[in-house]
Amino acid sequence: MLKRNRMSTAELKKELMTRISKIEDISFLNTIKSILDSRTRAPFIDLTIAEEKELLKASEEGREG
Repeated sequence: MLKRNRMSTAELKKELMTRISKIEDISFLNTIKSILDSRTRAPFIDLTIAEEKELLKASEEGREG
């Protein structure tokens, strides 16, 4: 049975920073960056021009009551 090591958030961040700082493989570092970017990117919806116009129209109508 494996014993789990429970670290605080601060301890885990420190360990990860130490380990990442020792990595020389650019491909692996880019993979880590992609993972981090995917967690911090604001979600967006890719709309067609027609959909965008419809949303703008609806928003305008909402402001006007």
